[in-house]
Amino acid sequence: MYYCGVCKSISRNFGQLPRFGLVNETSVLSLILNIAAGKIGTPEILRKNCIAHPQKKSDAVIRNEAVDYAAGVNVLMMYFKLLDSWHDDKNLAAKAGSTAIRRAFRKAAAKYPISADAVYFSIRELTKLEKEGCSSIDAACEPFASMMADLFMWKDSDVFCSEP
Repeated sequence: MYYCGVCKSISRNFGQLPRFGLVNETSVLSLILNIAAGKIGTPEILRKNCIAHPQKKSDAVIRNEAVDYAAGVNVLMMYFKLLDSWHDDKNLAAKAGSTAIRRAFRKAAAKYPISADAVYFSIRELTKLEKEGCSSIDAACEPFASMMADLFMWKDSDVFCSEP
């Protein structure tokens, strides 16, 4: 339900092309945020046609702030992942993909600037560690873990804040 909801939200808010980069992590993000920030209300669920499987309908959480946020995060992560692939491997498909979704990225970054910064700085730190040849698995995981912590500090940061 949340996976389909994030896909539909990407389509509605950022266009069709970024839907190709949908990842499971953002559907989990939307689910957890929706449950934890119960102030949002009961999600609206509708049966919708699926772009990947046009012959069947799937349940999708629609018009939900957590799902819309996760859709924006998905676009941000996809854009920076494509740029990283371009810089690391000179992958032309990644360069073309990042160029193709640049407008969607700009829209997501304008709507969620703190999240855009979190993803950017995480990717930048990971790139630095790669260049240094970091051999510590803990050090290599830290930027991504930090980014995920920042992304979970969404609307009601007190929901996830561990400090009193």
